[in-house]
Amino acid sequence: MMLYKKSSHTDDHSPVPSLRSEENLDAAYEKEQLKMHEKTEHIMAISEHLKDRYKNYEEAGYFIDFLRALENVLLSAQVNNWDIRRIEQELIESEIYLMATNFGIDEKVFHAIYDDFQSLFTDATKVEHVTQKLLAEYGDCEECRAFIRFLHDFAIVFLHPNGNGFEEKKENMVRARMGSLSADGVPDLHILETIYQEFSELVEKRPQKAQ
Repeated sequence: MMLYKKSSHTDDHSPVPSLRSEENLDAAYEKEQLKMHEKTEHIMAISEHLKDRYKNYEEAGYFIDFLRALENVLLSAQVNNWDIRRIEQELIESEIYLMATNFGIDEKVFHAIYDDFQSLFTDATKVEHVTQKLLAEYGDCEECRAFIRFLHDFAIVFLHPNGNGFEEKKENMVRARMGSLSADGVPDLHILETIYQEFSELVEKRPQKAQ
C-alpha cells in the first residue's frame, strides 16, 4: 500500500510562500525608501551648492528652494503613487512652509490667503480677477503678495483644464515662477534660467544606487 502523499495543490496553500512573499514586499519597500532618502539627500546637497554659488543674486535662494521642494514632491508622488490632487495639495503645502520659513511669518497667514483664494476662485476664468483683488487686499505685505503671485501661477498651470501630464505641468510651473520672480528685472531672467538648467542637470546625476 502506498503511503499518503500531499498533493501539489495542498503545498500551494502552505504558509511558507506567503511569508516569503511578505518578506519580499517588505524588502522591496525598504529598498525604495532607502532610494528615496538617498535622492532627497542628493537634491538637498544640490540646492545648498547652488544657493552658495548664487548667493549674491536676489531671489535666487528662494527659487532654488522652490525647485528643491518641487522635485521632492515629484519624488514622493512617484514612490507613494499619489494622484494629481494629492500632488497639487502637497505643492501648496510645501510652498506655504517654504515662505513661512524664509520670511518668518506664521503659516496661518498663508493658509488664510489660500482659503480666500479658493473661496473666490469659482472657475479658471476668474484667476486674474481673484489675483488682483487679493493683491490689493494684502498691499502692505510684500511676502503675502509674493504668495498670491505663486497661487496665480499655480492656478494657471494646474487648474486650467488641459491634457498636459505632470511633467509638462511641472515645467510650466517653473517657467511661470521664473517669469514672476524676474518681472521687475531683479533677478535677471537669464540667471534663473541658468540656475534651473544647472539644477536639472545635477539632479539627473543620480546618487549611487542602494545595494
